[in-house]
Amino acid sequence: MEKIRLFVLVVVLFSWVGLGDVSPKCEILLKKIPVRFSQDQRKVEFTVETPTAIQKALQDAVARVQKKNINDPQQYREALQKEIARVRAEQEAKQSVDEDIKNKKLKFSDQEDSQKQIDKLVLKRTFDILKNFQRKSVLFVDTPVLGIDGKPLNRVIPLVVDHHGAYAPQNGLNNSGAQIIERLVQARERNKNPDGYININKAQKDFSQTLFGSDPSEVILSSDNLADGAEVIALLRNPELQKRIINDPDLAKTLTEAGRFTDFFVFSGEGYEKTNDGDRSQEAIQLSKAIMQSHSELLKEYGIPFGDRIVALNDPKKEKELLEKAIKRSEELLLAFTEPKAAQREPAMERVRKLAADFNSAREASVVEAGKMHQKFLVEIKGDLDNKPSLIEALNQFTYGHKPVATGNQFADWGASPIANARDKSKPIKFELAGDNPNDKGKPVILAKSGSRTVNLQPLADALNSLVRVKKETELKSQGKSDQEISSSLANLTPQFTARGTDLVFSFGGHSLTRREITQVVAETLRAKGTTLVP
Repeated sequence: MEKIRLFVLVVVLFSWVGLGDVSPKCEILLKKIPVRFSQDQRKVEFTVETPTAIQKALQDAVARVQKKNINDPQQYREALQKEIARVRAEQEAKQSVDEDIKNKKLKFSDQEDSQKQIDKLVLKRTFDILKNFQRKSVLFVDTPVLGIDGKPLNRVIPLVVDHHGAYAPQNGLNNSGAQIIERLVQARERNKNPDGYININKAQKDFSQTLFGSDPSEVILSSDNLADGAEVIALLRNPELQKRIINDPDLAKTLTEAGRFTDFFVFSGEGYEKTNDGDRSQEAIQLSKAIMQSHSELLKEYGIPFGDRIVALNDPKKEKELLEKAIKRSEELLLAFTEPKAAQREPAMERVRKLAADFNSAREASVVEAGKMHQKFLVEIKGDLDNKPSLIEALNQFTYGHKPVATGNQFADWGASPIANARDKSKPIKFELAGDNPNDKGKPVILAKSGSRTVNLQPLADALNSLVRVKKETELKSQGKSDQEISSSLANLTPQFTARGTDLVFSFGGHSLTRREITQVVAETLRAKGTTLVP
């Protein structure tokens, strides 16, 4: 059956087997860059961003199902899938009719209003598409997911595999890769005979059903970054990798540790590498560094200057191309690392070792650059803080500040600051702030734990978002908005600075504050609460 090309991505919440119980309630998850691949052909494709008009149509579809008061989760899911299918089909039908009109392929009768003829044609094509509609499954990988109102969805969403914020598992350092590997291990245990024999094929099928339901016609994966998304997608679409993980519990542990190093420990300095010097840990760290180096090379090739978010390209064709390359490289490195035959593994591991060594060299260069930028930062902040001694002292006491390190190796740059900090005076908070002058607005900013001391950075996020709110209220008043309009607008204002746990506050850009405003808010908050935030 010909695969339908859909132009809307929505996800419904229901109970996945093995992923916990979810009440029969639905929320719509909209993504800017969803990735879709056919299970048979393994082709990665992108859908387009969901327009506002379609969001409204989807909201209406959910409302129609909710009015039916269906209590059974399976029946609820099926009813919702039908409604969503209709919305998808209608949008595709409208697009095809619009294209035919644009290309002058349609002729209209003079006996009936042309818009009525268009509506009838859209309706006919909608039903034609629905006849061929196939059930699809969706999984969000290492991606912050927003509801239709732009706000983060509630905690414990089985379809979101992520380690950040509201999506973080209860057991802490369990990144998206670790969660997928854990599902493979669980499938292994469920399909182990009393004599210890593992039915690999049954375990693989069990794993797939846990994530995607029974025999989906197509699987849609969504990720907006390379660091964890590419590696996890490689795991999800390579049966050989899945077999090797199911077969070898020790390998599962090593891959889990590698993923955690990529997502957590590389950002906390050299402590983890030096403390965990066993063979398995060192191999895991080596694999992690190889994948990060590979990703950094791709980010440099495609000209993404800050972060690993493929959305920065703002070009679906290039986004698809970049992510596909990252998935392929991750797949190659994982296959080399997990090769069970020693004679074949040794030559395959040469590239892993080479990339890891390149990462170490690049990171050392980044550490040197971070130190230079910190010294420059100490001079610049005096102007941002109007040379107020108490604010300068507070910032110097608690933060190791600098502009984003940008040597051209993104992951090496990210891991450099805590190492440079430790070699200096080891301040408890990294303060990374972009901007060439005090009035630069909306530039990336990161406040993060640096070193071993306990910190609580949530009040910094609260203070920054409070100033955003004050500025927005002032702007609305200057526009002559009524008190009711101002109240409504502020009630729907999404926080521009995100706190994840107590160790991280960030904005990748686009907020409404200047460099000077951010520096002053951080300094004033630390002056007032520093000893409480860093006990």
